[in-house]
Amino acid sequence: MVEISRQELDTKSIDEILNKVKLGYLGTVNDKGNPYIVPLAYRYLDGAIYLHIAETGEKMDNIRNNPNVCFSVTSLNPTSSMLRAEKWSDFASVIIRGKAEKVINEPEKIKVYGDSGWGVVYKIKPETMTGRSWSYK
Repeated sequence: MVEISRQELDTKSIDEILNKVKLGYLGTVNDKGNPYIVPLAYRYLDGAIYLHIAETGEKMDNIRNNPNVCFSVTSLNPTSSMLRAEKWSDFASVIIRGKAEKVINEPEKIKVYGDSGWGVVYKIKPETMTGRSWSYK
């Protein structure tokens, strides 16, 4: 039988995960109320999630229609998953809810991404941020 241990993460642990992981999942909702989730590379800086994305597409249509978004990141413990025979391993996740807003301040964009000529930069300033870890024994 598998024993599951769950723990709430503190702010320091959440920051460590957001700085370590480089791929997250952005959740948006279209004008008909249908959810849409897409994996995206991101940067975490000064307590905010930054996304450098193309100016067109379903996620952009959804953000323009409703800027409320959810962003999720998962961190696996590779040592644990390699040593275990079970199909589960230890992992942690962070869920952020907030509004996606276009970054128009050029110095802020350069601070985060340098001088890149394509796409736009969006920032998600967390309104809520939670994290949990699970351990399977």
